[in-house]
Amino acid sequence: MHHKFGVRPSQDVKSQYPDTIEEWIESGFKTHWDSSWTSSGQLANPLPQKQWVDHLDRQLVTMVLRLEDLNWAALESFGINMSGLPIRNTAPELNNSLSKSCIQKIEEHFAEDYERFGY
Repeated sequence: MHHKFGVRPSQDVKSQYPDTIEEWIESGFKTHWDSSWTSSGQLANPLPQKQWVDHLDRQLVTMVLRLEDLNWAALESFGINMSGLPIRNTAPELNNSLSKSCIQKIEEHFAEDYERFGY
């Protein structure tokens, strides 16, 4: 819900999002981004990440890192020091559990990402 309640997004961007994450999920994960381009050249929602790293089942990027693992050793081997990065995109805590319906929609929408990235 960063784009609705975060400090950095403009009012124009904020106005394009509903007030709750459940409403956003139920509306089909609509975003303010232009979704006219992906690595496959097809129209698509920009959220699924597989489309940004793979094309025709071939990986387009050098490496894929999981930010939640916070293991920067792979980047450090390329001479990149990530230790001083600031935290810029904080979002409000989700105080309520998601409904089973919303969880199912997330699982369906991001099924290829779950498979591709091992979640």
